[in-house]
Amino acid sequence: MDCLKCKKVFSTRQRLQYHVNNSVCMKKPTSRVCEDCNKEFSTLQELQQHVKKGICRRTTECSYCGKVLSSRQRLQTHKKKHEERYQYFAEKYNLEGVDCYQCGDLMSRCEHKDDYLRNRIDYFMKISRTLPRFDALEGVPWTNREYWRQQCERCGCVREEEHIFNCLLTKS
Repeated sequence: MDCLKCKKVFSTRQRLQYHVNNSVCMKKPTSRVCEDCNKEFSTLQELQQHVKKGICRRTTECSYCGKVLSSRQRLQTHKKKHEERYQYFAEKYNLEGVDCYQCGDLMSRCEHKDDYLRNRIDYFMKISRTLPRFDALEGVPWTNREYWRQQCERCGCVREEEHIFNCLLTKS
């Protein structure tokens, strides 16, 4: 005796009857694949344990901002946005004639250039989360490094440090 829908063969009429009455062949098989990392498990319990422990979640956390994404593919797309933002801002910086603080060489050809730019851009992003468009409020772009390294006439602070929070927050 076999099921007309799925063609499965049964040894007794009762088993076939149970199969048909409970629509067993119509039920979708339970997926045992993790949606985050696409790893397949032999049992549903193993998958549930994997998800509960958050094993794959640890591998989908953005190293730039700490955001946890639902898959590695989404993490890669997310990281590309950080890289594109970095490239956009890095192109705006004019480092000609600027000396490196670490080695004294010209920053434009220095081995520390990328680290320096990344730190400046990360700092800019951090401040921007608190005070969006703070450089427009000041009237001088963040890429004008020399301006932001000088002291403010109003508060006496170095512009790129306490000044942003002392003067600009009260301005806005």
